Amino acid sequence: MLALLDRLRSLGRRRSRSDRSLAQDPLLALAAAEPRRRWEAAEALGAMAAQEQTVAALTQALNDPEPFVRWQAGRSLVALNTEESFQALADSLQAPSPVQRAAAAEALGHSLWPAVIPLLAEALTDADAGVRVAGALALGRLRRAEGTPYLAAALQTETSPGVRWALTRALGMIGVPTGAQALYNCLVSQWEEPQVRRSAVWAAGRMGWDATAVAALLAALADPDAPTRWQACLSLGSVMQEAVRRGLADRAAVAAVREELGRLREDGANAGQGLVGEAAAQALAQIEAALWARRGKEKERKESR
Repeated sequence: MLALLDRLRSLGRRRSRSDRSLAQDPLLALAAAEPRRRWEAAEALGAMAAQEQTVAALTQALNDPEPFVRWQAGRSLVALNTEESFQALADSLQAPSPVQRAAAAEALGHSLWPAVIPLLAEALTDADAGVRVAGALALGRLRRAEGTPYLAAALQTETSPGVRWALTRALGMIGVPTGAQALYNCLVSQWEEPQVRRSAVWAAGRMGWDATAVAALLAALADPDAPTRWQACLSLGSVMQEAVRRGLADRAAVAAVREELGRLREDGANAGQGLVGEAAAQALAQIEAALWARRGKEKERKESR
C-alpha cells in the first residue's frame, strides 16, 4: 500500500511539472511526442492572445495524426476569434492534405463568421469524400437556413452513399421545409442506399408540418427497409401530433395519415429498436391524444360563448 501511495505521489509531481511546462510554452508542447500533451497544448493556445505564431502552430496542428488533436486545434482557432484565425481555417480548406481540409471544415461548423456558409459550400465539392462529409455536417451544425440550398443541390450530383447520408442528415439538422423536396427524391428513389433513406426519413420528420415533408414520410411507410418504415412511423406521429395541436392539419389530412399508419399496425418486422407495428401504434396514439385534446378545447370554447 505504501509503495502504491509513493507511486501516486510521484505521478502527481510529474504531472505538476508537466502542467508548468505546458503553461510556460504550449507552442513547444504542441510538438510533443505524446498525443495528450499536444491536445492539452492546443487547448491552452485557444485561451491565449492570438499571435501570429499561435495561429500558425494551430493551423499546422490541423494536420496532426491524432483526430482529437486536430479537433482541438480547430476549436482553438475558432475560439481565438480573429480575422487571422478565420483566414487560417479558410486557407486550410485549400490545403494539400485532405485531413487538414476536413479538420478545417469541421471547425468552421462551430464558428459565427458571416462568410462561413459559402466556404463550407465549396467543401461540398471537394475531391475527397471525407472533406465533403465534414463540410455537410458542419453546415448542419450551424443550423442556418442559408445552408439548405447548397446541401439540396449537392444531393443532385453526389454519388458517395456516405456523403449522401451526411447531406440528408445536415438537412434535418437545419430543419427548414425548403430541403423537403431533396429528401422526398431520396425516399422515392429505387437506387438509394438504406442508410441514406434512414437518414432522409429522420430529416423529413424534423421539418414540421410541410406538405412535401409529410409526403416523403408517407412514401417511406412503404419502404422495403424496416428501420426506414419504423422511423417514418415515429416521425409522422410527432409531426401530426404537433400539427393537430396547432390546428395546422385539416381533417382530411389527419384521416389520410391515420389510415396509412393503420395499415402498418400488424407489421411485425424488427427494425432493431422495436417492431414497425409498435411504432405505428405509438404514432396513432400520439395523433389520437392530440385530437382528443383539440376536441376538449373546442368544447370549452363553445360552452364559454
